[in-house]
Amino acid sequence: MWWFKTLLKIITPLIFIINILGCGYQLISTSPIILPENITLINISKIKNPTTNPQIPTEFRTQLIDEFSKRSSNIKFVDNEEAEAQLIIEIVDYSLETDVENIYEETEKSDLCMTVRCYLYNRQDKLVWDSKNISKCESLSKNASASEVKRTREKVIKDIIIKLAMQLSNNF
Repeated sequence: MWWFKTLLKIITPLIFIINILGCGYQLISTSPIILPENITLINISKIKNPTTNPQIPTEFRTQLIDEFSKRSSNIKFVDNEEAEAQLIIEIVDYSLETDVENIYEETEKSDLCMTVRCYLYNRQDKLVWDSKNISKCESLSKNASASEVKRTREKVIKDIIIKLAMQLSNNF
């Protein structure tokens, strides 16, 4: 019977981890964001959006403010006059492309991909942080509805913002 207790000690944590991951939970760091030069007041001055989708800037702005607010009570988003720094967000690339077609040239799977780059400038217009390009792709099912595309786009944006926040947590 000793082997049964040992087996339970090994299998129980594995079942727990599999259940958590299977339910869509993510184990991610929520380290506090520390901005360079002790900046605490930020203005999102512009979001360069070369896409034809006008919802992306609003979705990005909302999710960015939510994530940064969760991670740091010191960072505040303010208007231009109060800001100690300007955050410029550039949507470098956004695509929703057919990835796989069957022999009848029907879409089997599509990918929604986005690449973003952020710049933080202090009051003297000196670049104090550059995120470099951050990319994320997610697959969509065959014949994805508009609401599925929206949910997938929001997930891609959220994942990119988490990567941005992690950069700021680690670099400064």
